[in-house]
Amino acid sequence: PAPLDQLRALLDRWLPPVIDLAEPAAPPPVSAGGPSDGPLDIGVLKRLIGADDATVRDFLRFFLRSEVPLFEALAQACAHGELQAAGSIVHRLRSSAHTVGAARLGARFTAMEHYCRSTPADTPPSAVSQALQSQLAACRPEFDAVCEAMRQAIGAAPTSSRQDGARQPSTAAQN
Repeated sequence: PAPLDQLRALLDRWLPPVIDLAEPAAPPPVSAGGPSDGPLDIGVLKRLIGADDATVRDFLRFFLRSEVPLFEALAQACAHGELQAAGSIVHRLRSSAHTVGAARLGARFTAMEHYCRSTPADTPPSAVSQALQSQLAACRPEFDAVCEAMRQAIGAAPTSSRQDGARQPSTAAQN
């Protein structure tokens, strides 16, 4: 695959310029953030897909629509000690986290994926469940922080997760 800057240079060279006669009002730019700023470095995503704020917001919305339910599916797999299912789900979550710039969350998912891959298949489900639930409990606050940072970046209302995994408005937003 070609990096975006090389692709853009080739397109600029061979395609005629696009003239936009009706420029709509632009939404505020998505904050690039950084590793020291919090759980999400949107600059990582911008380097992958480009700096168009509308596209970045679309990716963040897609993450929230797809990965939040996937995280809850991971919670179910962990509760039932389903090692293979948990490994498959956490692999996708890890990749998604790194893609959007959630490095700390990606690192937690990497550790969890390593456990899933290195644990013998004949390990009792109760032991697997206990270990996976412990790791999931360590991931949840970071996952929630990443989702909250995304909601703030796209201008959505804040939420927090309940202990049972359901989503609800945060108490900070209600006060």
